[in-house]
Formats: sequence, C-alpha cells, structure tokens
Amino acid sequence: MQKGAAYSKVSRKWKATAKVVLGCEVGELSEYEVWLSQFRTLRSVRKSSLSGEDVVFSHSHWPKEGKFLLYSEVDFSKKFTPLGINKLKDIDSITDAMRERAIYAGSLVLGNSHFIEMSSGIVDSNYLYNCDRCAHSKYMAFSTMSIYCENMFGVTGSGNSSFLIGGGSNMFCSRSYEASKCDYVNDSYFVHGCSGCSDCMFSFSLRSKRHAIGNLVLPKEKYMAIKAKLLSEMGEMVAQKKRLPTIMELVSSSKPDYAPMKKAMAAMPSQPSLRKDARLIEDSFSSACGVVLGKPRSPMAKHEKWLLRNVNPAEACSSCASGAPIILPEHTRFKLFPRDRLVTLREAFYLGEKLSISEGEASAISMKNAEDAISKVAYFCPDWEMGNSSNLIDCVVGINSNSCMKCILPINSKLCSHYYWVRDSEHLHGGNEVRASSFCISCFHSEKLSRCFEVDSSNNCSDCFFCHNCENVHDSMFCFNAKNLKNAIGNVEMPREEYLRIKARVLAEINSQLDKSSEVKQSIFSLAERKK
Repeated sequence: MQKGAAYSKVSRKWKATAKVVLGCEVGELSEYEVWLSQFRTLRSVRKSSLSGEDVVFSHSHWPKEGKFLLYSEVDFSKKFTPLGINKLKDIDSITDAMRERAIYAGSLVLGNSHFIEMSSGIVDSNYLYNCDRCAHSKYMAFSTMSIYCENMFGVTGSGNSSFLIGGGSNMFCSRSYEASKCDYVNDSYFVHGCSGCSDCMFSFSLRSKRHAIGNLVLPKEKYMAIKAKLLSEMGEMVAQKKRLPTIMELVSSSKPDYAPMKKAMAAMPSQPSLRKDARLIEDSFSSACGVVLGKPRSPMAKHEKWLLRNVNPAEACSSCASGAPIILPEHTRFKLFPRDRLVTLREAFYLGEKLSISEGEASAISMKNAEDAISKVAYFCPDWEMGNSSNLIDCVVGINSNSCMKCILPINSKLCSHYYWVRDSEHLHGGNEVRASSFCISCFHSEKLSRCFEVDSSNNCSDCFFCHNCENVHDSMFCFNAKNLKNAIGNVEMPREEYLRIKARVLAEINSQLDKSSEVKQSIFSLAERKK
C-alpha cells in the first residue's frame, strides 16, 4: 500500500522523537515497523466488499465470512425495501432476511480528524499512522488507546502524554522509553509501576523519586554519567538492530533472584481484608435484564460464560511473593508480564521501597548485563488504584468506581460486571469499551447507549437490539450503518404496532434461550456469517 501524507509527516516526527528520547539519529519510520508494531494482537484487517481496500478494525471479533466497508464508503442515506413482515418470525429468520444488509464498517475516523492512514476508532486527531482507538491526539504511529497524546510510537494505552517510545498504560508521562504502567513519570527508561518520578532507569514501583537506577537513588552527577553511557549503548543497538528490547524481554531473559524479596516480605506488616458485597452487583444484573429483556434474572454466575463471550480475556495468576490471587487481563501489554515476577499492588509498592541494586552494580550496569543486575528488583503488578473506589470484586485497574465485578479498567462507573474498559456508566453487563451509558447488556465500542442489547460501534442510541454502526437510532433492531431511525428493523422504519409485535417475539426467544442454556447463541458479531 502506498504511503501518504500522514506517513510522511509522522516519519519526520519519529526522527525528532527518537532524538529527544534516545539522543540519536534514526532512519525512516518504515525501517522500525516490525519493532514498533510487534504487540498489537487484537487488531484485524479485512478487505472492503466495495473497493477491495484494507479495512482496519481495532479488535478481531468479526466473522471471516462477513462483508466489510470502510467507514468513508458507508452510504447512510441509502434506502432499503421492507423485509417482508410475515417472514420475520424469529431471530434466525430476521437474520436471513437482512443478511445482505449486515455489513461491518471499519477504519472509523470521526470528528475533526485529518491525515489518518491504516487506523480505526479515531476521533478528533491528526497525522496518525497505523493507530487504533485514539482521540484528541496527533503525530503517532503503531499506537493504541490514547487520548490527548502526541509524538507516540509503539505505545499501547496512554493519556495526556508525549514523546514516548514503547511501553504502555501510562498517564501524564513524557520523554521516556519503555515506561510501563506509570503516571507522572518523565525522562525515564525501562521503568514499571512508578509514580511521580523523573530521571529513573531500570526501576520498579517507585514513588516520588529522582535519579534512580535499579531503584537506587544516586547523586545527580553520577546518575547523569551512567545515563549518558546507557543511552550511547542504546543508540548503537538501534543503529545495528533497528530495535531495542522491551522491559518485559529484558527482565524475562534472567531468572528472578527471590532471596532479597523474601527477606523484605518477612517484615511486611499484615493488613485486614476489606469486606465486599456482591449483592448490589447481582441486583444490578437482575434489574438490567428486567429493563432490557423484560425478565429479571439471577444468579449472575449462571450466565457468566455468555457475558464474557466477547470480552477481552483475563488469566488467573498468583503472587510470587505471597501466593495471593492476581488477575492478569488482556489490557495493553499486561499479558506479557513475566508470570514468575507478579506481585499484588500493595506488595509492589512495599518492595519498591525496600529493594534496590548496590552502588557498585549501578556503576557497572550496561545494556549487556542489565537483566542480571536488576533481577532482584524487577517485579510487575497489573493492578492500579486511582481516585476513590470501593467494593470492586475481582476487578483490575479501578478508577473512581464502585460496586463492580470482574471488570477491567472501570472508570467513573458503578454497578457493572464482566466488562473491559467501561467508563462513566452504570448497570452495564458483559461487553467492551462502552462510555456514558446505562442499563445495557453485551454492548461494545459505543457511547451514550441506553437499554441496549448486542449493539456495537454506535452512538446516542436507545432500546436497540443487534445493531452496528448506528447513530441516533431508537427502538430498532438488526440495523447496520444507519442514522436517525425509530421503530426500524433491517434499516426500514415500520408502524410502531408492527415493530412491537416483532420485538415481543425476539425478546421471548432471547429469554427462552437464556432459560434453557444460560446464553444467547446469536451476537452482533455473528449476524453476517454466511450459511455453509
């Protein structure tokens, strides 16, 4: 594929960013694509059924047999003929009737965005190349999940940050390489779990520290001399290999030195566990089923497999320090954390204060021996606590959220379960990346939804079922790539009485499936599958 104006501009910004962060001259961005794009596992690319061009999706739920369009190719004003009301007896018959209209739109570029290439889920951004799920950002390549960011390359998940290469899950960070799960960190390299730090290298779970190597704080002059040496080595490595190791690769190449950790943990004071109440979340699920599907349901655990069907997965792990349970989610690069170096959040900050390399080890550290030098301080934690949260059960990275269960990255939300990245919402159950919504079940990549079921990539919709890429659509079902509809099925509006009659059939079938098998076999991602 021929590269355009976005690539040209971003490549120049790549050279400037490498000069700022690594202190060296680098070549064209395309020379480093393999390195910078190596961790983007959820991204998928299909071919447009209309033009044959690549259609980019930020996840991989789509059926291989489906039909796809670039968002720019969608004709929202297209008129459709009625489906034949007498044949719309159940979900399968409706699906058969509207299958040719079930076309998934990708390469979504919305709002005031310009010069975007090979990207999707972009809002109000400029000069992005091979990026996904980015808003209010500019000058980035091979990066995902960013908001208010610029000059980012190979970064997975960041907010309000700039001049970063590699790493991910950061907030308010700048001028760093391989910063992992950090906030308010600047001018740092190969750091994880640090907060309020600057000029740190090979450090883990530090708070409010400067001039640290391997968690050891040094006099500024000594630190700067060691940093200069390491940056020189990194520059040589980039020139020769067109890549640098990631923090996970560096640490995984050596065995953990557990002895210092175990000695420190022996003196760690105990802390009483907080009491948590799952009943509030159970009641929310039951209420949401009643509001959306017309029939309350319990217990929630009976339907857990179905609720998690299209949710980013999580792995059950344990702390190498205490054996305490740890949830390792499919979020940014968390699944790459070494399993033999996982600790809980409380353990991480405790060990960050207690463990460090020696001054002699700091003086002798190099890119060739760093993995051995930091073996005794390198521990990873997938959890993160920010703001005021309470009653989070089996959740990871909770921010200002309350009474949620099995959620990854709940932000400003309450009474949600089985969700990945739910924000500013309440009473949501089973889905991915939904914002500013309420009382929804199995919804994805959408904003401002109310009382919806199996809705994807939509905005400002209510009382919708099995809809994709819809805006301002209400009381409708099985609509794809539509705007401003009400009482519609298959993108065709109908008399309200007829619509309600068919909706009653659909709801009855959904509830029958849930009664018999605890799941609904159809999903918004399966409707366009061709029968074999």
